[in-house]
Amino acid sequence: ELEALFSVSTTLRTVRSTDEMLPVVLKEMRRVLDADAGAIVLLDTDQSHFTIMLSDGLLAANTGLRFPSSEGLSGKVFRTHQPCVVEDISQAPDRLPGVIGEETLGPEAIVPLQSETEMLGVLIAERKKGAPRFSPEDIRLLSVLGEMTGNTLRRTRLYDQALNRQEIPTPLAQLRHLPRYLKAVT
Repeated sequence: ELEALFSVSTTLRTVRSTDEMLPVVLKEMRRVLDADAGAIVLLDTDQSHFTIMLSDGLLAANTGLRFPSSEGLSGKVFRTHQPCVVEDISQAPDRLPGVIGEETLGPEAIVPLQSETEMLGVLIAERKKGAPRFSPEDIRLLSVLGEMTGNTLRRTRLYDQALNRQEIPTPLAQLRHLPRYLKAVT
């Protein structure tokens, strides 16, 4: 467990963008939990809807799916900020309708994806029908991964915002430094 967290932590420290981060998180999550599918589901800025930003394995066809943040087990995790575990997602009464590939899935674990200051979405791990359910240790590991990912996601968003706010110097603005450059040369 510690080795897995160390590996993920080391990797997350090096990513600079959300697009770079998401595949790394899913790959590591599936590896350490022996999951057959995974998804990173993020809240829109107004927190009224979720979007599956990236899904893989048996859920790969669902990337881009958008749904109200009040629906499904993801909505339950959003409201409670607590993990949710089911033995068979196809039998869960509050599952999200219309998920492609759901009929092949069994055990599901969903944890909050949150930073130290805000809820950003959920992290989902799934196994095939008939596979062992997720253990309390698996849920603890997934929860820590959700928190690490949430903090990294927040950091990458802040980094992106900072880059977007930087002004691109205009030629006239650069001329104000000309006297200093000329003095250095002479």
